[in-house]
Parts: sequence; structure tokens; C-alpha cells
Amino acid sequence: MVDKPLLGYKEIVVEEGYFISPKSVLRFQVERADVHCAVVNSLRLVILRERKWMDVVVSRWSSDSHTLPVAWGEIGPTLEDVGCLLRLPMLGKVDPSSGRLSPSQQGVVDALRKSIHLEKGLNGVKKDQSEVKKGHSGVKNTFTEWARYWYKDMGASKAGEEAHVVTDGPGLKEPVHLAAFLAYWLTWYIFPGPPKDGVDTTLLELTAILASWESVPLASLFLGTLFKRLDILPEVARRSCGRYDLPIYVATNFLHMFLFERFLRVAPEPNSFGADDGEGKGEPCRNVCQSARWSGSGVWDVRGSIVDVLDVEGEFVA
Repeated sequence: MVDKPLLGYKEIVVEEGYFISPKSVLRFQVERADVHCAVVNSLRLVILRERKWMDVVVSRWSSDSHTLPVAWGEIGPTLEDVGCLLRLPMLGKVDPSSGRLSPSQQGVVDALRKSIHLEKGLNGVKKDQSEVKKGHSGVKNTFTEWARYWYKDMGASKAGEEAHVVTDGPGLKEPVHLAAFLAYWLTWYIFPGPPKDGVDTTLLELTAILASWESVPLASLFLGTLFKRLDILPEVARRSCGRYDLPIYVATNFLHMFLFERFLRVAPEPNSFGADDGEGKGEPCRNVCQSARWSGSGVWDVRGSIVDVLDVEGEFVA
């Protein structure tokens, strides 16, 4: 297993250098980790945010049923919605909560942890210098530093320098480098949460499993995380009494898409995709995910208020 940053393979220029180019994803063999479609889909997901719509979701959310009670029943996102909109796998052979890792997977986790400089130990006490391995103190846990450490040539360190990212070479086939990328992706796109600017180290075991090409039901993990975070919002809001801002780590892009799909009359005008080139055969474009209907600069303002249609059964698109 290689646990050092990559150096000097074939490169491409990356604009700004803050994240690994979507073009490089194909080089990481993520298709073998059963998340290729989800990765490519999330990297291009730019969804219109409508704060008033999210206020309605938070105010109506029921932590008992994990649904939105409406006048004619209950509605809420399902595993099918997650699979359709985010392309996350709904089935898998491994339960990541079991805590059982193979020796190679544990080695990947250890290598990832070693790369992070921790100011404090696990018990919150500042580390003694004797606890830090000689010759390696890790890097600060920020997204930029994480990417620069694992993909050495990525990110300009001085003004005027070009930013590069390694996209080819034997090192990219090593599980630890695939896991480093997946840790970034899962933290930023799938399970956003603290730390605000840094990789969530609680996800390292999950990334090691995925990097060993074992299938994991990420859709159920995503939905469970979404429900849990929505459940605690009303209580947190009550305690704040409006005296301070609340950091909300909820996948609002997914919630917006769910509401857009279910209440089309007041949703933004969706993107329209015609037939694929297909040499005039009129075949549908197979590379477009359902989420692409709501992604990009072509989606403008909503066409109405969610409050006006939420309690009208006839407005709901099943």
C-alpha cells in the first residue's frame, strides 16, 4: 500500500486548484467502488436554493414519522428518491456500522489519519510532542490542504503558479489514494457537516471499505443522516430563541429537488433534454440523471410558493 502523496504523473491544468477536476474522476476506478455515477452526478450538481421553501420543511417536519404532515396525509423523501436524484447505491453487501475492517482496510484508515495534523488528542488534551511521529506531523485538516497533500502537484502555492492535479499513473490505483478522494467527496457532497472546512474523519472507515471495492448501501446512510439532522432542528431552533445563527448541516440541494419533482407547478422551469445524437434514431440521452433537470444556470426562480400547494393533494406528483 502506498501512503505517500503522488508526484509527477501525467497532469492537467485545474482552474483555481481547489478541487480535483471532474475529468480526473474516471481515472480513480470509482466505477469499481459502485459510486461512479453518484460522483459524476454530484460534481455537476448546482441547485437553486429557496430559503422560504426550506423554512416550510423545517417547521413542518415530524421527528416521529420522519415525514412532512400535510392536510391530506404525509409526504417525504424515500430511498427511491435518493437513488434517482443522487444516484447513490441502494443495495450493498457490507454494513459499515459493524466496525469490522480487514487488515488492508485498517491500513488505509491509518494512512489517512496519519496525514492529518491533530492539534488535540482524542480526549481533547493537546498532544505532547512525544506523541507525534518524528518526521511527520501531518497537514492541517482543510479541504485544500487535504487535496494538496494527497495529490502533490495540485494547487498553486504561489501567486501566478499554475495548479495541477495528477490524473494518471500507477499510484492512482492504490486504495489509499482512492479513499482520500472519496473522503473528500463524501464530506463535501453527501454527508456535509462539521468540520466546516475539512474532511470528516468519522467517514474514513467508510471510505476504506468503498476503496476496497466493496458495495455499501449509501442511499440508506444518506437518508438516515438526513432524517436525524432534520429531527434535531426544531429543538435547536427553540433553544436558540433567535439569538444566534444556527449551522444547519442538511442536504438542502436534495430536499429542493425532491420538492421540485413533487410540486411541478410552482417549481422552477426544468431543463429540457432532447433526443441523443444517436444518428437520428431519436434515442433518449442516457447520460442525463434526473437531477440534471434542476441543475445549472438554466434553472431560474421558482414559479410559486410551496405553501400554496403543499396542502392540495391534486398538486402532488406521485
